[in-house]
Amino acid sequence: MQLQVEKKVFINPRRGMRLDNFLNSKIKETSRSFIQYLIKIGNVKVNGKLSKKNYILKGNEEVTVNLIADPLNFVKPDDVPFKILHNENSFLIIEKPSGVITHPSARYHTGTLLQGLVKKFPELKHWRGLGKPGLVHRLDKETSGIMIVAKNASAQRKIMKQFEKRKVFKTYLAIVDGIVKVGGVMEGPIKRNHLHRTIFSAA
Repeated sequence: MQLQVEKKVFINPRRGMRLDNFLNSKIKETSRSFIQYLIKIGNVKVNGKLSKKNYILKGNEEVTVNLIADPLNFVKPDDVPFKILHNENSFLIIEKPSGVITHPSARYHTGTLLQGLVKKFPELKHWRGLGKPGLVHRLDKETSGIMIVAKNASAQRKIMKQFEKRKVFKTYLAIVDGIVKVGGVMEGPIKRNHLHRTIFSAA
């Protein structure tokens, strides 16, 4: 479900900025992923023409955005198991169990953590244009662990900024099949595998 919210028009004052980054700096109440979604479905035009998210602005272009309500705001509540470890006025600390998808996707429409959160905290479903309401990060389906969940828009923006600036320290514990004979440290960048888009591999 998509609802028309409003049309926004911006004039880009300088050249050299990516289209998605420019709009993310202008429309504060949205996430970058939702901006990219709007570009993908054709709701963003530069001087009246459709452009890709990585289009480099030339300067003095008119950028128009048909800003719709994020479809994820209409996620149907569902009874999905998760444990609340800590509850503050502006955020939650929860434990996501293994086997639970963090949020709906093209492949998964039910049984997600986000639907469980909306069931327990109905106010989350009324947020508009914030990408995935309440969520500031995710864990893979088979990964269990602790997650931070924002309870209002202001907290979501602030916590997301902390993640973007690498101010959040994360530790993962992996289970290894077989016998590990020696210890060691593996370091290096990773990137999305160009053949299998759901897999990350060494860059």
